[in-house]
Amino acid sequence: LVVLTNDTIGPEDDSPSPEKATVIGPCLVMPRELQGLSSLLVDVRTPKKLRGRRASEALDEIAASVERELAATGEGLMALRSGARWLLGYEQRDLPAAAEGGQALGGLPSHLRDRGVYLITGGLGGVGSLVAEWLARTCKARLVLIGRRELPGRDSWDAHLASVGADDAVGRAIQKVRLLESLGAEVLVGSADVANVAQMRAVMGDVQARFGAVHGVFHAAGVIHDELLAVKEQATVERVMSPKIQGAMVLEEVVGPNPLDFMI
Repeated sequence: LVVLTNDTIGPEDDSPSPEKATVIGPCLVMPRELQGLSSLLVDVRTPKKLRGRRASEALDEIAASVERELAATGEGLMALRSGARWLLGYEQRDLPAAAEGGQALGGLPSHLRDRGVYLITGGLGGVGSLVAEWLARTCKARLVLIGRRELPGRDSWDAHLASVGADDAVGRAIQKVRLLESLGAEVLVGSADVANVAQMRAVMGDVQARFGAVHGVFHAAGVIHDELLAVKEQATVERVMSPKIQGAMVLEEVVGPNPLDFMI
């Protein structure tokens, strides 16, 4: 199987269509799951400003390059650029040793602000809560934690913990918020489906009223539903892709127009 894409991957790292990159996952996984199948993704850069004969010649050249790859054998990810052939590879690198207590090396990282406002989707989930705790410890952040679950009012937290304890999801979330606040963070918990633009706009209104501008975003919301390709159904695919892909597009719409230090 050869999959042909344009402007999706490549050494320039300036893809204008990141949503196309979702095809990379199946291309890498199918040969691992389906016996006798090999898969190669070939990406080309299509000419943008050429017209007439020059554009036709450029497309002919690209087509000839692709045709040569169709006749070759191989699998993985490849980008064809200006006569060069780029293949994805991996190098082993050592990470720098973590500082004691999880503190940032050399003080505050350059991309974080002291008391910065950081929005985390899936903020009370596994990955999101770890990021939130790191931000609380590192820069005493003002945190916006967004999840589907709505927490009860703060005045009922003690009663909930007394009656149910921390054994349910709500109790664990309450304890997490209190831990973050004990570390010096300010916390706003917002209830929204990250793929729902109306709900996310409502949360952003609350954020602006309390904290003002958002400085950075961590998109950690996600649903895990592992299945083999041979038994995967469309509904499962949509459940998994909705928070990650649709959610990213909604974030771009509701947060993107404002200048951010970063979005991860």
